[in-house]
Amino acid sequence: MARKSALVSDRAKKSACWPVFCLVPILLAGCNPVEWVRTQLAGPQPTQTAKPVTEASGQPDEYGSAGMRAKANAELLGEMFHVVYLRPPQDRAHFGSLVDSLNQGASFEGIYNGLTHSSDYRKLEVANPGSSARALQVFSESLAELSLELPAETDFGAGAAKPLALPVQPGSPSGVDEIDFTKKKPAPGVSSEPATLTMRKAAYLAKFQDASVFTLKRVLGDEALKVLDHYKKDRAALAGWYGKWVVRMVRHGVDFGLSSRNVADEKLHAEWAASAEPDRLIWEVLNRLHRVVNEAQRKP
Repeated sequence: MARKSALVSDRAKKSACWPVFCLVPILLAGCNPVEWVRTQLAGPQPTQTAKPVTEASGQPDEYGSAGMRAKANAELLGEMFHVVYLRPPQDRAHFGSLVDSLNQGASFEGIYNGLTHSSDYRKLEVANPGSSARALQVFSESLAELSLELPAETDFGAGAAKPLALPVQPGSPSGVDEIDFTKKKPAPGVSSEPATLTMRKAAYLAKFQDASVFTLKRVLGDEALKVLDHYKKDRAALAGWYGKWVVRMVRHGVDFGLSSRNVADEKLHAEWAASAEPDRLIWEVLNRLHRVVNEAQRKP
């Protein structure tokens, strides 16, 4: 009897441990870990479970606890380093400070901008001139699609295809501005008249033909942030755009890091976007853009 009790106790301990190791991928997929774990555990289930409340904001926390949110922040930040820099974090202290900033309320958008407009990123642009023909094609098509979502086409000036200038000027981190058709002439190769996707793609192919692949990724990210900012006041329109856009991205056949991200289901992604945290949605867009260009560069 004592041996049987010991076995039961040992099994109970193991059962209590496994959810901890499973929660991070669930978080990244956009699921509520509290609800997921509750449905997986054996035994009677309560009919209603209130969402836990974060200590900092007093609002329902989809991650379940501050500890789980911190772990998810670290996972997502690690992913950001890998897809943006194509390497893991090299400075543990710096990485830790960024995670702390996220835990205290900093945004992934802010962290991303800090990484892609840093002196370290400029070094990557300078040290890696040019890009593969395939990467340039993917970049030009993606940029053209994003540009058509904006009320005014971005004016990519003479320095847009070059590495970041030093110092970076506040307010225009990528060296680009929006066109004011009443005051400016269009940039060479970019028409001020409504342009088709094909026309814009051709113009961007010519404009960025000698740019570093890291420059291409930075420019794409900046354009995507403009599109997301454009849609931020209309969540329904944003969700609709996101669902369609994700399906187009999935057609590239690239692994986006999670199986749920690779599903070509417009409704599924639109429904997720309708209720997702804005900052998480921003990273999902940026993550996909960097990954498709990375893969195109790797397999020219």
